[in-house]
Amino acid sequence: MSDIEYRLFDPKEDFVFKALFGTEENKKLLISLLNSILKGKPYIKNLSLNNSELTKILEPNKSSRLDILATSDDGIKFNIEMQCRKTNNLPTRTLFYTSKIYAKDLKKNEDYNKTKVISIWLFGENVTDRKSAINEAYVTFQKNDKDPYEIMTNNLRIIYLELDKYIVSDENIKYKLSKWVDFLKDPINLYKETVEDEDIKQARETLNYISTDDKERSILDSIQKSRNDFYNDMTAAKEEGIEEGLKEGLKEGLDKGLKEGKIEIAKNMLKKGLDINLISELSGLAIEEVEKLDK
Repeated sequence: MSDIEYRLFDPKEDFVFKALFGTEENKKLLISLLNSILKGKPYIKNLSLNNSELTKILEPNKSSRLDILATSDDGIKFNIEMQCRKTNNLPTRTLFYTSKIYAKDLKKNEDYNKTKVISIWLFGENVTDRKSAINEAYVTFQKNDKDPYEIMTNNLRIIYLELDKYIVSDENIKYKLSKWVDFLKDPINLYKETVEDEDIKQARETLNYISTDDKERSILDSIQKSRNDFYNDMTAAKEEGIEEGLKEGLKEGLDKGLKEGKIEIAKNMLKKGLDINLISELSGLAIEEVEKLDK
């Protein structure tokens, strides 16, 4: 694909990821990706997408949740998130979102044994110090003097896949997950086995389409600009906070400068119509703090 004259979108960007895996047209690809990660525990035959719409996330009062929510035929709830960059408080956030889905489904079922949630997070950057690319977290009993480590429940699972740590090689390219990682990390320079895979072919066709569609490109470019502005503003706020802290000789000065910078940036993002959840994620402010700014 070296003759491509346009810039392919990065499939690790959350908007692009949802366009590739979170629509009815491409539901087959989502099932393929999930089965490659889960390795039969459980094996997914079919899914119902619970939020397949691609929302106009830059318009005021529009939702901007770009995760993928789905339910398998046997009632398991799935939450799939793509995080291109490392952000603050990821362990807490992953637990919060997973528990929120669990609690919501529990109210419907009113049966603890029937409520099962699997939350899968894919990361473009390394977010943990663990050496393995795939790590799974459960609610557990910890080992003590008499009792061993023991999983408390299998009904709530969180899986991290850190793409940078997954090394695709000649030895493992035969595996489906290796092909998907190969595609997500670099959709242009792919192994022959990846290119020949039918699911990857469909994913590449979809990626080519949204990369050349003017409407899709306009949305993603706007998202990228907003995020770039945010990171630039955060850097400036941090430097300003450090300078203020040094002047005062107090830690409170640094904390105050950073906090005020986050609040000011959040206000600007609210004016642009960005969703509260996205603002909270990018700024590090709690959702409740952002909601107060919106009043």
